[in-house]
Amino acid sequence: MASAIGSASAFAEVKTEKYSDIEMIAVIGQATSGLDRLITADDLQNLHADSLSDVFRQDPSVSAGGSIGMGQKIYMRNIGEDLLNISIDGAEQSGAVFHHAGRIVIEPELLKQVEIEAGTGSATAGPGALGGSIKLTTKDPDDLLAKDENFGALIKSSYFSNGDGFKNSVTVFGRDTNDVFSAMASVVASDFDNVEDADGTEIIGTGSEQTLGYAKIVANLSEHQFLSLSHEGLKEDGDILYRPEWIASSRNTAEPTAGERKTTTLNYGLNDTNNDLLDFSVNVYNTKNYQSREFRTSFYDGAVKSKGATIQNISIVGQHQLIYGLNFRDDTSYLNDIDFAPDAYFEETGKIKGLYLQDVIDVSSALTVSAGMRFDNYQLSDINGLEFDESGVSPNLSANFALTNDLSISAGYAEAFRGPEVKDAFKLSIYSNDVSLEAETAKNLEFGLDYALGNASFAGGVYRSDIETPIAGMCLGQTSILI
Repeated sequence: MASAIGSASAFAEVKTEKYSDIEMIAVIGQATSGLDRLITADDLQNLHADSLSDVFRQDPSVSAGGSIGMGQKIYMRNIGEDLLNISIDGAEQSGAVFHHAGRIVIEPELLKQVEIEAGTGSATAGPGALGGSIKLTTKDPDDLLAKDENFGALIKSSYFSNGDGFKNSVTVFGRDTNDVFSAMASVVASDFDNVEDADGTEIIGTGSEQTLGYAKIVANLSEHQFLSLSHEGLKEDGDILYRPEWIASSRNTAEPTAGERKTTTLNYGLNDTNNDLLDFSVNVYNTKNYQSREFRTSFYDGAVKSKGATIQNISIVGQHQLIYGLNFRDDTSYLNDIDFAPDAYFEETGKIKGLYLQDVIDVSSALTVSAGMRFDNYQLSDINGLEFDESGVSPNLSANFALTNDLSISAGYAEAFRGPEVKDAFKLSIYSNDVSLEAETAKNLEFGLDYALGNASFAGGVYRSDIETPIAGMCLGQTSILI
């Protein structure tokens, strides 16, 4: 089967900025400007974000809902997170344990910034970004220390009257006197009872306990090199609804549920400021999303595990900024389901290999053109022993033209490709792949306009996205105007 969504972004300017553990590409002047957004540390601090819905509150293209962490799901341009490429410090959060639960549970207090690309555009968005990409970057010790400080701590405590809940956190951080090594560790714990609606009615299934442990070590190997290692473990449990994003009913009752995400990430960077050809980075990660549930006297548990790597370099050659690299990811989805037998075990495995190149060209002071392409290969071994092997390309082309210093227009077209991947863990015992299963493909056309007037600005755009014969679904097409 096939599916498609794409997005094209015209880049008036591309800036690369070195952070201690990840290379961030901030795109400015894209088609439908204002939809693609960089949420900074200052933005997050001003938002006082306690959940994903708070993080994305000011972005019109992204919404996140759900009364508990496990139930929060992200939608971009009304496209669900299963069609997005979402990563944390470069670690791709692929697959889902249960399609009624969100796959991203993260503590907003740890976030340094969030990069949003609405609709697939850049080849750097990663494999399978049919509806776009969201890249979350966590803080490091230097983000918490002033220049004249070598050690510090943050202790926070909050109380919430609705739900009679609390949230406490302790974070310690420091660095050596030579500014070579730095480290931080954080523990965040929260406990909420069921909340009440505006009429004072208790909302069943909205209470849970959540605990986060996070640690990061950063080493500045030289003036131009860094190495960082981080680990994050997040647990949530409680009497949670079977379908946590739906309302409670006789068919959707609250049952004992536990969820856990563990992510370990290694990042290396080499950025020689005297060499325009060398801005090199390596990202290696291992992540696991796990859930266990009791439902109508049945117990089952499952997980999606991913390990992967991204190798990238950025070279400036004349008017060209070339961003190129390769991706690799190995996924495993498994389920223990006693409804079939006490020792019933189901498993699927998949591999993804990709190459990409994005060229941002400063044609003139007014015109910037961006063109790129991805090549991805998907391999899947499913629970029935079927083998799938699909390859395809994802091209994009866009441009931004400044009519005046205050007014610019942009346009772009992009396609996206995604082959068969491992299924949600809780689907493994009840769903089978069609022997004729094919890759999904996406197409997106959009136009944008930016206008600045003093301290005020206006941005608007129109786009057309198509998902053609998506896996486990039907064709989807949408045309939207956004202001």
